[in-house]
Amino acid sequence: MKLSRRIQALLDMVKDDYHHIWDCCCDHGYLGLALMEKYPQRTVHFVDIVPELIDNVSLSVQQMARTNHSNGVTHCIDVASLPLEQYPGKHLIIIAGVGGDLTLELVMQLRAKHPNQPLDFLLCPVHHLYMLRQALREMDFRLLSETLIEENRRFYELLHISNSEDFPQLVSPVGQQLWQNADKATAIRYQKKTVAHYQRIKIGQGEAIEKIIEHYQQIQFAD
Repeated sequence: MKLSRRIQALLDMVKDDYHHIWDCCCDHGYLGLALMEKYPQRTVHFVDIVPELIDNVSLSVQQMARTNHSNGVTHCIDVASLPLEQYPGKHLIIIAGVGGDLTLELVMQLRAKHPNQPLDFLLCPVHHLYMLRQALREMDFRLLSETLIEENRRFYELLHISNSEDFPQLVSPVGQQLWQNADKATAIRYQKKTVAHYQRIKIGQGEAIEKIIEHYQQIQFAD
């Protein structure tokens, strides 16, 4: 199965230290199926609230489980209702392909539901990255890793974060490793596009937007 560049990048960021990996808003299940193949000893959970999508994914999960001797479970539930307490071990929750506002809402709901449990997230939102990052920082989320990719002339930020204080670096509003890990030409194009976006919308929004623009203009790129 040939994966898109975005899904391959998400797959590469998942390390083999989680007992349960939750592929939320799983769509066709491509990422979760690739994770089942890569880590057959782990349990991959496929989550979507749309019954038809989960029914279709279930067939692929069953086939992968038979051929690869791996573990996959499907859940037709709201992401905010993940039953983490039913599955002992270390969890990674992947939320990709939705807006930054919905991503933040889901992260907040899950943290509120599981206040005493360490939570790791792998996020790949499609809009409102600055708002999301700022909110995650205020919630004391720590950065594990982050990267930037470009696919079909669209840019994606991938953030691997944790609410554990074992990690010292807070999430940055504009990213830190993001600009160092990416191809320099890609990073420069993304920075210019982001600054241009905020310059278009700053009329009537005053100093708040100007501050965001300044943050992006101060980015240091890798040599």
